[in-house]
Amino acid sequence: MPQVNCAQCDNPFAPREAKQRFCSPTCRIEWFANERREAVRRYRSDSPNSYFEMEAARDDGTVALAGSTQPMPYAAPAWSRDAALLPPESPLGWNVNELPDCSGIGGREASDDEA
Repeated sequence: MPQVNCAQCDNPFAPREAKQRFCSPTCRIEWFANERREAVRRYRSDSPNSYFEMEAARDDGTVALAGSTQPMPYAAPAWSRDAALLPPESPLGWNVNELPDCSGIGGREASDDEA
């Protein structure tokens, strides 16, 4: 196999496998430790880390619920906030007897024995 450069120390070495990236276990462990440190630094930084944080940074994250403005725990997309502002739909009915007769649905009529 041709010589490749180590991903950590940049020294050339002959890999034993095609996917080998590091010249030694020491370089591999050091590289992954640096990656973890960088991930923690990015996580603790002030920049947004997730979709919800990016949306919160772009908008104020509030929505009117029942006539009042309450902060949302997570930022929601604009279409969701717009849908929350729509008036509530009226219920189909609270009493079962108010529903229309559905006995003819299904292709056969209900007989007196079944009803």
